[in-house]
Amino acid sequence: PNAMRTTRSRRGAAAFLLALAAPKASSFSPPTSTAPSPAGGATAFRPAAPSMAQPHRRPSSSSRSRPALFAAARKVEKTDAQWRESLSPDAYYVLRREGTEPPWSSELNSVKSTSGGTFVCAGCASPLFPARTKYDSGTGWPSFYDPVDTDAVDFVTDFKLVVPRTEVRCKSCGGHLGHMFPDGPEPTGMRYCLNGLAMEYVSMEDDPELAAEVERRSEAAAGKGGGEIAVMPPVGSLLPGIALNGAFTVLLISSFLAPHPPDANPVFEYFPLAAAAYTGYVTVRDVSKLL
Repeated sequence: PNAMRTTRSRRGAAAFLLALAAPKASSFSPPTSTAPSPAGGATAFRPAAPSMAQPHRRPSSSSRSRPALFAAARKVEKTDAQWRESLSPDAYYVLRREGTEPPWSSELNSVKSTSGGTFVCAGCASPLFPARTKYDSGTGWPSFYDPVDTDAVDFVTDFKLVVPRTEVRCKSCGGHLGHMFPDGPEPTGMRYCLNGLAMEYVSMEDDPELAAEVERRSEAAAGKGGGEIAVMPPVGSLLPGIALNGAFTVLLISSFLAPHPPDANPVFEYFPLAAAAYTGYVTVRDVSKLL
């Protein structure tokens, strides 16, 4: 009888904690905890110390080519030698070798969402993110919650750290920008954690035509979805993480419900349940993104 009561108690505790794991609607406050780096490069990286006086600005449109504003995303193709010639060594390392700049090293961290303007690809000058979607994630890398539209970025599942992550690339040139995580602010709930070296900031004053067209594209993309979101992440970018966390949750609950020695330490006995509550929460949170 004692063994039966212990088993029922464990099952009841498991059901209670998993019920608490379901996300509830609440107002968003920007995250301030440290998050994974936007890329998984292992090569040592030491960029020159940036000047924080002014954010890096792209030259005016008259001195540098840019894709036609009203056209769909063009494909920019160059040889490796051409990329090396057109990019700085640091930008080449990030964009073409999927490197990661150190946190808090980018001048773009100082650009506010109220500044207006556009963040464009440092490799091909294609518009990527409106400045209004930028926010302080507390991670040390420029962060956004929504790209311009589906012609701005591409998504690729990245397994460099074993745990699947969603890599973000420029749709025009394929340059590596960073990674996307499902812990951002509303209305998207996504955090695009990007390398500052992969982008350049174009103020509204420097190119008002670009800023106006980017807003038009964003509004058109959001209108197609019937809401405020311009880009919804593809289902395939979330499924690997959902499957992995879901499997971990099942294994941890099974471990908790399995028989334990009578003299087992209660701390270690309930550890699998606590871990299952976290992985269960992450699983439910990511599934809710697909609904």
